[in-house]
Amino acid sequence: MKGSKGTSRALRAIAQIAGLWALSYGAAMGQQSPAPTVTSFTPASGAASGGTTVTITGTDFIGATAVTFAGTNAASYTVNNATQITAVTAAGSGPGPVAVTTPSGSGSSDGSFSYLPPPSITGGTLPGAVVGSSYNYTIPVTGTAPFTWSSTGTLPSGLNFANGVIGGVTTVGRFASPYDAPAWTASATLESTTIA
Repeated sequence: MKGSKGTSRALRAIAQIAGLWALSYGAAMGQQSPAPTVTSFTPASGAASGGTTVTITGTDFIGATAVTFAGTNAASYTVNNATQITAVTAAGSGPGPVAVTTPSGSGSSDGSFSYLPPPSITGGTLPGAVVGSSYNYTIPVTGTAPFTWSSTGTLPSGLNFANGVIGGVTTVGRFASPYDAPAWTASATLESTTIA
């Protein structure tokens, strides 16, 4: 009988230890944050050269250790709170998901962030203009709009340049000038901060 009581006490002690371990393990597991989720981000695209500021929305961002765009690490990022991160893209390529990593795991967006190549002006020679006649010419450019246009030099009197279009009524004779002529040049760059 003594052996039976001793065995019973030993079994109860083992059960108590097992119960305490289970409670301790459960408490520890309960303290671990869930893996992050990425529900949205804006803008959805930016220049391939990087430098685009992106706002990422989701859950469980506290303690983020990495932010990537299409597999490329962000140049920098700030965890504003558990549901928002502000990140700046580095140079990259392709479309791909936005991902956030924490010690609890990683979460990726359903949609893709797209790196856009720089615009390129095509052609090279402006059509001739006739004095006293209306003139309107859109400079051809490849790439994804919107662009920021700039120019240097002076167009013939009566003409002006805005948003990639030369327009007006010339007050001088005919002209035909290449875009890269010393007198006047035009260039276009991505509006990376307003692409959506």
